[in-house]
Amino acid sequence: MKAKFSIPAHGRPQHLLLFAAVILLICSFFNYSGQIDINLQDTYYVISYTILFGGIALALLLYWIIYLVGNSLLPVKALSWLHISSTIITFSAFGILTTSHQLGITASAHSHDALADFKKQMQWINFEGYLFIAAIVAQLFFIANLVTGLVKKITSPPIK
Repeated sequence: MKAKFSIPAHGRPQHLLLFAAVILLICSFFNYSGQIDINLQDTYYVISYTILFGGIALALLLYWIIYLVGNSLLPVKALSWLHISSTIITFSAFGILTTSHQLGITASAHSHDALADFKKQMQWINFEGYLFIAAIVAQLFFIANLVTGLVKKITSPPIK
């Protein structure tokens, strides 16, 4: 006899946020030796991967709590699915791509490959910029769903 295992996520997509947050939090404990170095003009930032993954997991956990508390104000399930899936994909992709690629030019200025390295660096920065824009658009799905729910709640007649 086969064991029947199913996750009823079709009606509650917000539980995927909790699952992704737990996975990213676990990943943050295993990747504790790396760091990302960001050099902005005269300021140098060093962020460890533990903090990066933990911050992304915290953001996903915050969204999960918002979905649990405000579930009655989010009536359109398709927008919820779109928001949750695109948020998880963009946040996770940003975390994974950031850990696999260091910001900064690795070749010296006298190297013949400095221009090729610079072009490759700019492609990564452009891709991360597009990923950031996709994350902002993903948050607009949540706002659209929330506005739809508020309008529906305001315009509906009161229950007596």
